[in-house]
Amino acid sequence: MTPLVELRGVSFAYEAVPVLEDVTLAVEYCDFLGIIGPNGGGKTTLLKVMLGLLAPGRGEVRLFGEPIERFDAWHRLGYVPQKLVFDPTLPATVEEVVTTGLAARGGLFSRPSRAERERAGDALVLVGMDRHRAARIGRLSVGQQQRVLIARALVTDPEILVLDEPTGGVDPEAQASFYALLQILNRERGVTLVLVSHELAVVARAVTKVACLNRRLVFHGGPTEALTDAGLAALYGPSARVVSHLH
Repeated sequence: MTPLVELRGVSFAYEAVPVLEDVTLAVEYCDFLGIIGPNGGGKTTLLKVMLGLLAPGRGEVRLFGEPIERFDAWHRLGYVPQKLVFDPTLPATVEEVVTTGLAARGGLFSRPSRAERERAGDALVLVGMDRHRAARIGRLSVGQQQRVLIARALVTDPEILVLDEPTGGVDPEAQASFYALLQILNRERGVTLVLVSHELAVVARAVTKVACLNRRLVFHGGPTEALTDAGLAALYGPSARVVSHLH
């Protein structure tokens, strides 16, 4: 089967400073891929290259088998960026935020059509936020806001959902609930997931594959093989170790 996302020999630099070097990686149908690595290792840049937000200096990117330069079916991908900060006084409801994922025509917070409201409602039911659809987005907790952003990404019924550090600032209880939702989307709804996270223990429990990135791709495979002393030393340095504990 053709990979949904494929990078071949991808390199990228900011003002001649290398960020990605010769990265070759494929995301297969129904993968739940966790991308881990040190700060500055290129994780967010890799996501932006995957999504066509940045053009690689060298190499090739394909989406659903098609060169990214010719790809135009962007509704097949959903994107949840790093934590957005919502002003508590922002006069936008949860439903309005979700419907902006469908179209930007008519203004960011224009009155949604009936069909758009129905699709937004379906996405909010999926993430467990339907009873908050009339609430102002800025008055929700961080964890609730992240669920709304996932609903916004899901409203076009994408085949791939890409998330960049989605649990930053979320308390442990909300974090566990959040990852349980992702597993449901992956296992029961068949959504392919690509997730950047610094939470190694959570990644190990939730994902099916791990990509270890420190400018270069250090490892790509199962989480058990990745999270070893040798694997973490290659990624974070020789002092990194795996420590087991009851939690």
